[in-house]
Amino acid sequence: MDRRHFLKATGGAAAVAGAVSASPEASANSIPSAGAGTVRELVLATNLPLDKPGAGDWVRRLASRIEIVSAGRIAVRVTPTTGGAIESLPLAEADLILASPARDVSADPASLAFAGLAGRLALDAREHLAWLETGGGQALWDEFGARHGFKPLLAGFNDAPARLVSTRRLMAPDDFTGLRISADPVGRRIAERLGAAAITLADDQVVRALSARALEAADLRGSFAMPGDADSGLIRYASGLGGDCAGLMLAVRLGLWEHMDAASRALFEAVASESVQHTLAECRMLGSASFRAAGRGPALPPPVRAAIAHASDAANADLAASSPDAARVVASLAHFAALVDGTGPHWGT
Repeated sequence: MDRRHFLKATGGAAAVAGAVSASPEASANSIPSAGAGTVRELVLATNLPLDKPGAGDWVRRLASRIEIVSAGRIAVRVTPTTGGAIESLPLAEADLILASPARDVSADPASLAFAGLAGRLALDAREHLAWLETGGGQALWDEFGARHGFKPLLAGFNDAPARLVSTRRLMAPDDFTGLRISADPVGRRIAERLGAAAITLADDQVVRALSARALEAADLRGSFAMPGDADSGLIRYASGLGGDCAGLMLAVRLGLWEHMDAASRALFEAVASESVQHTLAECRMLGSASFRAAGRGPALPPPVRAAIAHASDAANADLAASSPDAARVVASLAHFAALVDGTGPHWGT
């Protein structure tokens, strides 16, 4: 007799389902059903600056939307963190992480690709979203997340223009040699290839270090740091080291995700998708010709731009060589980038 038919006929399936749902692990990771009259508190940890109007408002809005869409079944407590998803979620220090995927670069370099790469593999926000949704990127990201204990959801893009600010003019590639610069993990690898003394500082530290001239430059891709206009000694270039796309991730602890019902999963997917559309609207505004013209600085000289492009390709090659998983993700991005610009495969595909 077919075992599934036997279980269904005898009610065994219901008994098994009841036993699973009542297990301690399932209870610890469950989301109350509609009408249950109970509330589950989830901890959302983020390394985004909660005291900044743009970033802080966005984090709180996303947390509020989860609560509203859940019809009161979920309460979200927002807390700051210095860790990424790989570090924090498996240890059950949080249920949700809102951060750049690149935050996990020290644990797994492949995380950089899900934040958006530079050079010939750079995609804009809409192209990055298309890669995830139709180009196989989300499947690769899901595999990556499962290995590290979380379910990744794209939650939006940092819409700050990718710009390089410097205390001195950068006229030739040699001007980067020894340059004290802060950049996100993608830009940092490019800066190091150019010979700079590169580090990654928190947003508030970037502004203070530039003001004190402890830093000589900063690449603002993926950053909410905005050095004050009153600092007349800063040169604000029209472009930076990386592309404009800097993806942000809502990571759900895998144990929690696996024990959610379909409706609860759809809730988180819908809120994340809504947040993506909100940031895409801001990206369109910031990408408009009139907005860019109002805040455009001097262009980096052609030799510098060429050196940055070469360093970007070298950094992408280093990433692909770092692990088989990273090689798969970089190859997928390269294939999609080739489809977007029509130039053919960029990366051994």
